[in-house]
Amino acid sequence: GVYTAPGPVDLVHEWAYLPDLARAFVGLAQNLDKLGAYEAFNFPGHPVTDLEIKAAAEKALGRPLKMTSMAWWVLRAGSPFVAMWREIVSMSY
Repeated sequence: GVYTAPGPVDLVHEWAYLPDLARAFVGLAQNLDKLGAYEAFNFPGHPVTDLEIKAAAEKALGRPLKMTSMAWWVLRAGSPFVAMWREIVSMSY
């Protein structure tokens, strides 16, 4: 198996469990009348690196995985023709 890292493998990224995030948004939506016009809300995610995700996957699978990097140049080259790729490239770091 292969783990493809989308960015620098030692960069910490916040990940959110989507059902938890959805519950938080529903809670906010149900209380819009109690909120000010301009409020900021932070959602605590799970800060992990790609190295940690790869290690967890290897532990779950019981075998090592090869590490590769995402070929961003392919997405950049195709972005004038594929709208989804253009949007993905705009979010790359």
